[in-house]
Amino acid sequence: MQQHGGLNFASYSSYIMLMGKNLHPKKALEIYNGIEDRLIKVNPSVCNSVLGCLNRNDKIEKSFEHFFVT
Repeated sequence: MQQHGGLNFASYSSYIMLMGKNLHPKKALEIYNGIEDRLIKVNPSVCNSVLGCLNRNDKIEKSFEHFFVT
């Protein structure tokens, strides 16, 4: 995905949502963790896509690890 350049928050968000719908939360997290641009990584749309993917796949614990500091 990153090979072609020109990626923005919408492309990451869409791809992560697709991974969630296809029951691939591990791949979604790999994509999210590979985002180098901080502004894209903290974009609400991208974060919500990751949270939705994890929630859909019963991986709530992972969402706490990535997004919430206790």
